[in-house]
Amino acid sequence: MINPRITAPLAALRAEVDGLPADALPDFIGELASLQARAWQRLTMPAVQQPAAAAPQYLDANQIAQRLNVAEHWVRDRARRGEIPHEKLGHYMRFEWHKVKAAIEAMNGNGAQDDAS
Repeated sequence: MINPRITAPLAALRAEVDGLPADALPDFIGELASLQARAWQRLTMPAVQQPAAAAPQYLDANQIAQRLNVAEHWVRDRARRGEIPHEKLGHYMRFEWHKVKAAIEAMNGNGAQDDAS
């Protein structure tokens, strides 16, 4: 059974073949062979997947402290108080730099110097 989505294109091709002069048929057959190769290539090649969103880059408290030029315990204390966003992975605290930077900026420099970009 023929797929209904190709019925109309096939009918158009049949009409073209019937209307072509005999001397144009070899070129037409060559183009059909090219289309056939292209279709087989699409069938055998894996589908192109969209790139996945970049996974967040997590930093530990020490790395955040170094970027902010503060003590590590300052970072941990602010995270425990909810002033710095973080993720808990088991008993580890992990941070995303852009979120920490935004939180520090919102704190209006409350005790931290943000020299890192």
